[in-house]
Amino acid sequence: MSKEKESNKSALIWVLIGVIILSVVVVLYVTFPNDFRVVRQLESRGFIIGYEGLFDPISQHPAWYIWKQPTIVQVIDKNVTPDDSRLICQLSKLQGLRFDRCDISGLNWDEIGHCRELGGIIIVEVTGFSISEIQKLAACPIEHLALWKVQLKDSDLENIMGLKQLEKLWLYDNIGITDASFEYLEKIATLKELYLTDTSVTEEGIKEFKKKRPDVHVESDFGRFP
Repeated sequence: MSKEKESNKSALIWVLIGVIILSVVVVLYVTFPNDFRVVRQLESRGFIIGYEGLFDPISQHPAWYIWKQPTIVQVIDKNVTPDDSRLICQLSKLQGLRFDRCDISGLNWDEIGHCRELGGIIIVEVTGFSISEIQKLAACPIEHLALWKVQLKDSDLENIMGLKQLEKLWLYDNIGITDASFEYLEKIATLKELYLTDTSVTEEGIKEFKKKRPDVHVESDFGRFP
């Protein structure tokens, strides 16, 4: 084969490779163009984006842009604005939210309630939060809910009873949670795991709860109650 033919063949191969790469990029941007735009904006605002259940920022592994979809939003030490909330709700496959030491008064809970793949929320030591907002997530498939150090009291738990798929509940660092909370917790039929460290529940209260709900694994300051 002449050098000219070899050169033409090599050029053709590279052209084909280029066409394939361009086609993949076009397909991805046609399929998820808004998600990529939203991710860039959220990251520029200080949010951390997780992909397919991972809390790894995209900068650590650029391949996630191609093979994974943004599913988790995490923010630490930030005031969440209505614009932030609007962007979060634009992620088409949003599955998880985590807020640490934030003012989340800017969240639009009504919009979040339309995120029909949202399965988990972690709220840690925030301000601007009302437990009554959780009722607006009744249409979401929430399985995991963590409410840490948010000054809950027993009657507040009535607001989570509308979460029909709730399996795991964390109530760490809420001293207002006492044995009276079990009146509400025992009625959550889907509940499988309950975490009560640094609350005001008693060992006797947990044992009474376990008699009514032996199917629920409980962890507390008094140990584990499988």
